[in-house]
Amino acid sequence: PEEPGPVSRPHALLRHAVGAFAVPEDIKLEISLSSPVPPGFATGTSASVCVALMGALDRLTGGGRTPDEIAALAHRVETERLGRQSGIQDQISAPRGGVNFIKVTHYPASDVETLSLEPRIWNELDRRLRIGLTEKQIATIMVEIMESKGLDRAWDADHCPAVFTGPESAGAHAGPTDRVM
Repeated sequence: PEEPGPVSRPHALLRHAVGAFAVPEDIKLEISLSSPVPPGFATGTSASVCVALMGALDRLTGGGRTPDEIAALAHRVETERLGRQSGIQDQISAPRGGVNFIKVTHYPASDVETLSLEPRIWNELDRRLRIGLTEKQIATIMVEIMESKGLDRAWDADHCPAVFTGPESAGAHAGPTDRVM
């Protein structure tokens, strides 16, 4: 058995992300990663890690790709190399940060607009949202915010807002469940 620590076998996501670049043989890579968020919690961690690593590797190898090109490459690593189902929103949002309006024009192509939120809205979201809430609790928070702002729902109340807590989520129009984020 392998010893845990720096000599252990790299995670498949990291291995495939590094494999997408021609890293010069005279460069030794040591990649360390830790997160308090367990895998599969639908917080976009794998996309953020993949985009950050690939952005660093692109710079290291002189690639000069744009953040959007890195995001597209990271999406291909997760879908084509790892065979995972994946939307594009996490990879697109990772290099941009903030809140983005993403219109999928023809999967995986999209038009993206980064939205500007007032500090009071960021503070309200930061105060209310956290790991450990259920999809239903998050939906209730979102409805409270929408109603306080006089905003209408895009769909019927029983399945809007859609909240996803991982690949086993019920899906876009199924409504929030008791799954924990």
